[in-house]
Amino acid sequence: MPKLNKRQIIILGVMLLALLYGAYELFSTGRKGQAVVDTATKATDLNALIGEITSALATEASLPADAHMIKRAEAEWLRDPFYEPIDKREEAIEKAAAHARQVEAETTALKGRLHYTGYLDTRSKKIAIVDGNEYETGDALDVEGYVLNGIYPNRIVIYNKATRLTIEIPLQE
Repeated sequence: MPKLNKRQIIILGVMLLALLYGAYELFSTGRKGQAVVDTATKATDLNALIGEITSALATEASLPADAHMIKRAEAEWLRDPFYEPIDKREEAIEKAAAHARQVEAETTALKGRLHYTGYLDTRSKKIAIVDGNEYETGDALDVEGYVLNGIYPNRIVIYNKATRLTIEIPLQE
């Protein structure tokens, strides 16, 4: 068996003390310190508490809002609040498809108007040439509401602030 280091000896000593104290508490004190409660006294105290709560609730005037909430809670539900009809799912799918068509139309229109013709990469910054003008990342384009979001050697990424759409325009040589 390998020799125990100082840390292991301390841990074992603390553990031994804890075990000795637990054994002392278990065998020496027993039930001396525990109070004995009569079940009849317990039942009368509980009944008194219930009576006090009932009388306090009966004497307080209930608010109209409380009465309305109780009435609504007891009424039968007209529909399940967790049920999602199939029509809403189809509506959401149609809405997503319409959004995709809008993105496609806007992308096509913008690609026809903007021409990404040059890319310059210095170590400190990247410059894109769009329609003969130089732009850096974050610059607003001449087209209203569009910002240059990313510059890459083969494409640029443009962001529309109003519609929150991102559009990629390839490099034209």
